[in-house]
Amino acid sequence: MRLFILLLLVVVLVTTNALTTTTESTQSTGATNSRRSLRLTTKNNVDAVKEDMTDTEMRAPGGGGLSSLKSKISDKIPLKVKLAWWQEVVGKSPEYVKKKLGANHPLYLKYKHRHEGLKMFDLASTSYSTYKVWKEQGLDSMITLQPGMKFDDIAAQIKKLEGTEPFRVYKRYANAFDGHRIETFYRPNLRDTYFIDEKASTAEKFVRAHIWAESNRYDEYVREFLGLFYAKRSTLSKDPYYQYFLETRKKLHPKL
Repeated sequence: MRLFILLLLVVVLVTTNALTTTTESTQSTGATNSRRSLRLTTKNNVDAVKEDMTDTEMRAPGGGGLSSLKSKISDKIPLKVKLAWWQEVVGKSPEYVKKKLGANHPLYLKYKHRHEGLKMFDLASTSYSTYKVWKEQGLDSMITLQPGMKFDDIAAQIKKLEGTEPFRVYKRYANAFDGHRIETFYRPNLRDTYFIDEKASTAEKFVRAHIWAESNRYDEYVREFLGLFYAKRSTLSKDPYYQYFLETRKKLHPKL
Protein backbone atom coordinates (compact mmCIF):
# COMPACT_ATOMS: atom_id res chain seq x y z
CA MET A 1 0.00 0.00 0.00
CA ARG A 2 2.85 2.39 0.83
CA LEU A 3 4.42 1.71 -2.56
CA PHE A 4 1.11 2.48 -4.28
CA ILE A 5 0.84 5.83 -2.44
CA LEU A 6 4.46 6.68 -3.30
CA LEU A 7 3.92 5.86 -6.96
CA LEU A 8 0.73 7.90 -7.06
CA LEU A 9 2.50 10.86 -5.42
CA VAL A 10 5.30 10.74 -7.99
CA VAL A 11 2.76 10.53 -10.78
CA VAL A 12 0.80 13.52 -9.49
CA LEU A 13 3.95 15.60 -9.06
CA VAL A 14 5.15 14.75 -12.56
CA THR A 15 1.71 15.41 -13.97
CA THR A 16 1.52 18.78 -12.24
CA ASN A 17 4.83 19.78 -13.78
CA ALA A 18 3.69 18.65 -17.22
CA LEU A 19 0.43 20.53 -16.83
CA THR A 20 2.25 23.69 -15.76
CA THR A 21 4.41 23.53 -18.87
CA THR A 22 1.39 22.97 -21.08
CA THR A 23 -0.53 25.83 -19.47
CA GLU A 24 2.35 28.26 -19.84
CA SER A 25 2.71 27.41 -23.52
CA THR A 26 -0.97 28.15 -24.17
CA GLN A 27 -1.36 31.41 -22.22
CA SER A 28 -0.98 33.48 -25.38
CA THR A 29 -4.31 32.13 -26.65
CA GLY A 30 -6.23 34.03 -23.96
CA ALA A 31 -7.05 33.79 -20.28
CA THR A 32 -10.45 32.16 -20.83
CA ASN A 33 -9.13 29.33 -22.99
CA SER A 34 -6.20 28.84 -20.62
CA ARG A 35 -8.48 28.51 -17.58
CA ARG A 36 -10.78 26.12 -19.44
CA SER A 37 -7.79 23.98 -20.49
CA LEU A 38 -6.44 23.95 -16.95
CA ARG A 39 -9.78 22.85 -15.51
CA LEU A 40 -10.07 19.98 -17.98
CA THR A 41 -6.56 18.68 -17.44
CA THR A 42 -6.66 19.09 -13.68
CA LYS A 43 -9.81 17.02 -13.49
CA ASN A 44 -8.37 14.21 -15.57
CA ASN A 45 -4.66 14.33 -14.77
CA VAL A 46 -4.42 11.21 -12.61
CA ASP A 47 -6.77 9.24 -14.87
CA ALA A 48 -4.66 10.23 -17.84
CA VAL A 49 -1.53 8.94 -16.16
CA LYS A 50 -3.20 5.68 -15.14
CA GLU A 51 -4.38 5.13 -18.69
CA ASP A 52 -0.95 5.97 -20.02
CA MET A 53 0.78 3.57 -17.65
CA THR A 54 -1.66 0.70 -18.03
CA ASP A 55 -2.54 1.01 -21.70
CA THR A 56 -1.03 -1.22 -24.35
CA GLU A 57 1.02 1.80 -25.40
CA MET A 58 3.03 4.27 -23.37
CA ARG A 59 1.84 7.06 -25.61
CA ALA A 60 -1.60 7.67 -26.96
CA PRO A 61 -1.91 7.24 -30.73
CA GLY A 62 -2.96 10.11 -32.93
CA GLY A 63 -2.79 13.84 -32.36
CA GLY A 64 -4.75 16.34 -30.33
CA GLY A 65 -4.24 18.18 -27.07
CA LEU A 66 -5.03 15.23 -24.82
CA SER A 67 -2.73 12.94 -26.77
CA SER A 68 0.04 15.52 -26.60
CA LEU A 69 -0.50 15.95 -22.88
CA LYS A 70 -0.33 12.22 -22.26
CA SER A 71 2.90 12.05 -24.21
CA LYS A 72 4.37 14.84 -22.09
CA ILE A 73 3.31 13.05 -18.93
CA SER A 74 4.74 9.74 -20.13
CA ASP A 75 8.06 11.40 -20.98
CA LYS A 76 8.26 12.95 -17.51
CA ILE A 77 7.65 9.71 -15.57
CA PRO A 78 10.90 7.86 -14.79
CA LEU A 79 11.10 4.41 -16.35
CA LYS A 80 11.67 2.76 -12.98
CA VAL A 81 8.44 4.29 -11.69
CA LYS A 82 6.55 2.93 -14.67
CA LEU A 83 8.03 -0.51 -14.12
CA ALA A 84 7.10 -0.45 -10.44
CA TRP A 85 3.57 0.62 -11.37
CA TRP A 86 3.24 -2.14 -13.95
CA GLN A 87 4.53 -4.77 -11.54
CA GLU A 88 3.08 -3.78 -8.18
CA VAL A 89 -0.23 -2.22 -9.21
CA VAL A 90 -1.21 -3.40 -12.67
CA GLY A 91 0.53 -6.77 -12.85
CA LYS A 92 1.84 -6.50 -16.40
CA SER A 93 3.50 -9.63 -17.78
CA PRO A 94 7.22 -9.76 -18.62
CA GLU A 95 6.24 -10.14 -22.29
CA TYR A 96 4.59 -6.72 -22.18
CA VAL A 97 7.75 -5.12 -20.76
CA LYS A 98 9.91 -7.06 -23.21
CA LYS A 99 8.02 -5.49 -26.13
CA LYS A 100 8.59 -2.04 -24.63
CA LEU A 101 12.25 -2.32 -23.69
CA GLY A 102 13.72 -5.20 -25.67
CA ALA A 103 14.91 -8.63 -24.59
CA ASN A 104 18.37 -7.47 -23.49
CA HIS A 105 17.44 -4.35 -21.53
CA PRO A 106 18.74 -4.71 -17.94
CA LEU A 107 15.52 -3.34 -16.46
CA TYR A 108 13.49 -5.88 -18.43
CA LEU A 109 15.70 -8.70 -17.14
CA LYS A 110 15.29 -7.39 -13.60
CA TYR A 111 11.52 -7.12 -14.09
CA LYS A 112 11.35 -10.68 -15.40
CA HIS A 113 13.42 -12.02 -12.51
CA ARG A 114 11.27 -10.28 -9.92
CA HIS A 115 8.06 -11.37 -11.66
CA GLU A 116 9.19 -14.98 -11.48
CA GLY A 117 10.14 -14.56 -7.83
CA LEU A 118 6.76 -13.11 -6.88
CA LYS A 119 4.93 -15.96 -8.60
CA MET A 120 7.12 -18.52 -6.86
CA PHE A 121 6.63 -16.84 -3.49
CA ASP A 122 2.85 -17.01 -3.87
CA LEU A 123 2.96 -20.62 -5.06
CA ALA A 124 5.34 -21.66 -2.28
CA SER A 125 2.80 -20.60 0.33
CA THR A 126 0.45 -23.30 -0.96
CA SER A 127 0.82 -27.08 -0.99
CA TYR A 128 2.34 -27.02 -4.48
CA SER A 129 5.27 -29.34 -3.89
CA THR A 130 8.81 -28.97 -5.15
CA TYR A 131 8.43 -32.35 -6.83
CA LYS A 132 5.69 -30.97 -9.07
CA VAL A 133 8.10 -28.29 -10.28
CA TRP A 134 10.80 -30.94 -10.59
CA LYS A 135 8.57 -32.97 -12.92
CA GLU A 136 7.46 -29.90 -14.87
CA GLN A 137 11.09 -29.10 -15.58
CA GLY A 138 11.80 -32.68 -16.68
CA LEU A 139 14.65 -33.14 -14.23
CA ASP A 140 14.13 -36.85 -13.61
CA SER A 141 15.32 -37.48 -17.16
CA MET A 142 18.43 -35.34 -16.60
CA ILE A 143 19.89 -37.24 -13.65
CA THR A 144 20.58 -40.93 -13.07
CA LEU A 145 21.03 -42.36 -9.59
CA GLN A 146 21.68 -46.03 -9.01
CA PRO A 147 20.92 -47.90 -5.77
CA GLY A 148 23.92 -47.96 -3.46
CA MET A 149 25.70 -45.03 -5.12
CA LYS A 150 28.33 -43.31 -3.03
CA PHE A 151 27.63 -39.75 -1.95
CA ASP A 152 30.48 -38.42 -4.10
CA ASP A 153 28.92 -40.02 -7.17
CA ILE A 154 25.52 -38.57 -6.30
CA ALA A 155 27.09 -35.12 -5.92
CA ALA A 156 28.74 -35.53 -9.33
CA GLN A 157 25.37 -36.31 -10.91
CA ILE A 158 23.79 -33.28 -9.26
CA LYS A 159 26.64 -31.08 -10.47
CA LYS A 160 25.68 -31.95 -14.05
CA LEU A 161 22.34 -30.22 -13.48
CA GLU A 162 23.94 -26.95 -12.43
CA GLY A 163 23.91 -24.27 -15.08
CA THR A 164 20.81 -25.61 -16.80
CA GLU A 165 17.63 -23.54 -16.98
CA PRO A 166 15.34 -26.32 -15.66
CA PHE A 167 17.52 -26.73 -12.58
CA ARG A 168 17.71 -22.97 -12.02
CA VAL A 169 13.92 -22.75 -11.96
CA TYR A 170 13.58 -25.77 -9.68
CA LYS A 171 16.26 -24.62 -7.27
CA ARG A 172 14.79 -21.16 -6.95
CA TYR A 173 11.36 -22.59 -6.21
CA ALA A 174 12.78 -25.11 -3.72
CA ASN A 175 14.47 -22.28 -1.81
CA ALA A 176 11.25 -20.25 -1.83
CA PHE A 177 9.28 -23.29 -0.67
CA ASP A 178 11.69 -24.02 2.19
CA GLY A 179 11.98 -20.35 3.10
CA HIS A 180 8.23 -20.03 3.54
CA ARG A 181 8.15 -23.00 5.89
CA ILE A 182 11.10 -21.76 7.89
CA GLU A 183 9.28 -18.46 8.44
CA THR A 184 6.49 -20.33 10.23
CA PHE A 185 8.77 -22.77 12.05
CA TYR A 186 8.43 -21.10 15.45
CA ARG A 187 4.76 -20.17 15.06
CA PRO A 188 2.75 -23.23 16.16
CA ASN A 189 -0.56 -21.83 14.96
CA LEU A 190 0.82 -21.24 11.44
CA ARG A 191 3.52 -23.91 11.24
CA ASP A 192 3.40 -25.84 8.00
CA THR A 193 3.70 -29.62 8.10
CA TYR A 194 3.96 -30.31 4.38
CA PHE A 195 7.56 -30.52 3.23
CA ILE A 196 8.18 -33.40 0.82
CA ASP A 197 5.80 -34.85 -1.73
CA GLU A 198 5.04 -38.48 -0.92
CA LYS A 199 5.55 -39.22 -4.62
CA ALA A 200 8.96 -37.53 -4.75
CA SER A 201 11.68 -39.52 -6.49
CA THR A 202 14.92 -40.54 -4.82
CA ALA A 203 16.80 -38.13 -7.08
CA GLU A 204 14.64 -35.18 -6.09
CA LYS A 205 15.10 -35.92 -2.39
CA PHE A 206 18.86 -36.04 -2.75
CA VAL A 207 18.81 -32.78 -4.68
CA ARG A 208 16.71 -31.18 -1.95
CA ALA A 209 19.27 -32.35 0.59
CA HIS A 210 22.05 -30.91 -1.59
CA ILE A 211 20.30 -27.53 -1.75
CA TRP A 212 19.84 -27.53 2.03
CA ALA A 213 23.57 -28.16 2.40
CA GLU A 214 24.44 -25.37 -0.04
CA SER A 215 22.14 -22.98 1.81
CA ASN A 216 23.60 -24.09 5.14
CA ARG A 217 20.18 -24.81 6.58
CA TYR A 218 20.01 -25.39 10.31
CA ASP A 219 20.05 -29.02 11.34
CA GLU A 220 16.68 -28.76 13.08
CA TYR A 221 15.03 -27.43 9.90
CA VAL A 222 16.36 -30.31 7.82
CA ARG A 223 15.25 -32.90 10.36
CA GLU A 224 11.81 -31.30 10.30
CA PHE A 225 11.71 -31.36 6.50
CA LEU A 226 12.60 -35.06 6.51
CA GLY A 227 10.13 -35.97 9.24
CA LEU A 228 12.99 -36.72 11.62
CA PHE A 229 12.65 -33.89 14.09
CA TYR A 230 12.28 -36.18 17.11
CA ALA A 231 14.20 -39.10 15.64
CA LYS A 232 16.85 -40.92 17.66
CA ARG A 233 20.48 -40.90 16.61
CA SER A 234 20.24 -44.49 15.45
CA THR A 235 17.43 -43.50 13.07
CA LEU A 236 19.24 -40.40 11.86
CA SER A 237 22.39 -42.37 11.11
CA LYS A 238 20.44 -44.64 8.77
CA ASP A 239 18.62 -41.95 6.81
CA PRO A 240 20.49 -41.46 3.50
CA TYR A 241 19.14 -37.97 2.79
CA TYR A 242 20.02 -36.63 6.23
CA GLN A 243 23.48 -38.17 6.11
CA TYR A 244 24.03 -36.79 2.60
CA PHE A 245 23.03 -33.35 3.87
CA LEU A 246 25.50 -33.54 6.76
CA GLU A 247 28.39 -34.74 4.61
CA THR A 248 27.76 -32.25 1.81
CA ARG A 249 27.33 -29.31 4.18
CA LYS A 250 30.63 -30.20 5.84
CA LYS A 251 32.39 -30.19 2.46
CA LEU A 252 30.80 -26.95 1.30
CA HIS A 253 31.18 -25.15 4.64
CA PRO A 254 34.32 -26.67 6.23
CA LYS A 255 34.79 -23.84 8.73
CA LEU A 256 31.50 -24.47 10.49
